[in-house]
Amino acid sequence: MINKVNKNLNEKFEWSEINYSKVKKIIK
Repeated sequence: MINKVNKNLNEKFEWSEINYSKVKKIIK
């Protein structure tokens, strides 16, 4: 159960990191 939650959190974090880097490129 905890592992499943951690996996979801990690995926969300990676996804937001990817979006953040895309946004930074667009802003520049």
